[in-house]
Amino acid sequence: AEEEAEAARKAEEEAEAARKVEEERLAVEAETTRKAEEAEAARKAEEEEVARKAEEEAEATRKAEEERVDAEAAAAHKAAEEAEAARKAEEEEVARRAEEERVAAEAEAVRKAEEEEAEAVRKAEEEAEAACKAEEEAETSRKAEEERVDAEAAAAHKAAEEAEAAR
Repeated sequence: AEEEAEAARKAEEEAEAARKVEEERLAVEAETTRKAEEAEAARKAEEEEVARKAEEEAEATRKAEEERVDAEAAAAHKAAEEAEAARKAEEEEVARRAEEERVAAEAEAVRKAEEEEAEAVRKAEEEAEAACKAEEEAETSRKAEEERVDAEAAAAHKAAEEAEAAR
């Protein structure tokens, strides 16, 4: 009975020792699991932080790109407006020059017409003067002819009288 009791006590001690070993193993396993879970949670948190930062950077990059594109578009628009303004100014300058040239050409045409008219008046005056002189000369010739004819008639009359007297 003592041997059996001793054997039972030993078996109980062994069972207690085995239980303690199992408890320690379970405690170590639980600690390992807890540490692994903590590490996994830390890894996930790190991944999430990295992903969040990457997303923030991507958003900042997208915004910067949008702003750059907007600025380029605004610059292009402004350049187009400036080019249009320059084109209009050039057109206005061309139109102004053309108008100046047209006015100058008109003035030149008027000046030439006036010169031609003055020349025509001068020629007409010269012609009138020449006609007047010709008329005066014709009148002088006519008078001289009349005087010649009168002198001839008088001479013939005188000759007739002398012939009559002689007869």
